Amino acid sequence: MATDAGNWNTMADRFRTGGWPCSYPTEVDRLLVAAGATKIDIVSHSMGGLTSR
Repeated sequence: MATDAGNWNTMADRFRTGGWPCSYPTEVDRLLVAAGATKIDIVSHSMGGLTSR
């Protein structure tokens, strides 16, 4: 199971390099405001579960 910080740090570096946001709370807040919503659903695929934790 990928629960150690080293795994997340490796993936976060790869996402940053690829231009993806790595601050999910900030991104979620931005999306909530943009959509005028009170909650969002995060859907991930395969190893995407690692990125959404």
